[in-house]
Amino acid sequence: MSSYSDRARMTVESRRLDVFRDWLAARPAGGWSGTAAELTEELSAFLAEHPLRFGASIPAGAGLSQWLRVVEDVIGAAGLRLEFTRTKSERRITIAPATASPAPTPNKEPVQRHAARKPARSNGGSGVLDRFG
Repeated sequence: MSSYSDRARMTVESRRLDVFRDWLAARPAGGWSGTAAELTEELSAFLAEHPLRFGASIPAGAGLSQWLRVVEDVIGAAGLRLEFTRTKSERRITIAPATASPAPTPNKEPVQRHAARKPARSNGGSGVLDRFG
């Protein structure tokens, strides 16, 4: 049997998810992009007008980012994708249609993961490969 605090936590989380699903359904067609503080502000304003506002709360800052990673499947079920980007000046959260291409990251060039390797040469037919090319 679960304790009272476990049941209360489940109720709060259930209400938070319901409010978030409703916000996802009401968001603009192009999606949403901004900082964690901006998203907390927007979700809190939405929560203030929502019928399930009592007993629900929206995490702030890093807590919001962690919570979004936990509920990423809810975002995917709504036909959206979640993306976190970081520049020197800010960290952005983007919730956009899943079919849209990812937002370009400013001042960031693609990273080449594996350098092209030179093929090994044989050493005069002796069968030993020249490792130092």
